[in-house]
Amino acid sequence: GSCAFPVTGCANSTALNFESTATEDDGSCAFPLVGCTASFALNFNSLATTGDTAALCEFAVLGCTESGAFNYLSEATVSTDTCRYGGCTNTLALNFDPTADFDDATCILSILGCPDSSALNFESDATRDDGSCRFSGCTDSTARNFASNALVDDGNCAYYSPPPPPAPPPSPPPPSYPPA
Repeated sequence: GSCAFPVTGCANSTALNFESTATEDDGSCAFPLVGCTASFALNFNSLATTGDTAALCEFAVLGCTESGAFNYLSEATVSTDTCRYGGCTNTLALNFDPTADFDDATCILSILGCPDSSALNFESDATRDDGSCRFSGCTDSTARNFASNALVDDGNCAYYSPPPPPAPPPSPPPPSYPPA
């Protein structure tokens, strides 16, 4: 006779640690755990023993995640704080945007002049009053239609009429004489 000693180990052929010489299973079999094995992936599973990295792993996409930004990246999953906002950065422009961090060539510059259509020197393309507007009207401060903003007299000053002279006092009644 020969003595046969049992060889203990994992006797399951589907296990990762299958021992082909094992004659007695000792319960130590380790089976594959499918998951993401890429340590830099968002969904890394440290217990996973196998897995298709391309199919199972989710990787961070760095970029601007703010939809209103010029460089918004819809695929981004991690914000890099690099979002850029365009606008007019010229403080003298009519549409200056203090939140813009780069100039997008949309500035509308002010055109100085007289934008008041009732002025003698009205400028239709003026967007900012430079104080040069000239108005016509009555420049005589004693007239009832005096225009304090008028620089050019238009010759149409109107004056209050003087009041009519007072009526003369009534005449005394004729003296009355007793009948004779």
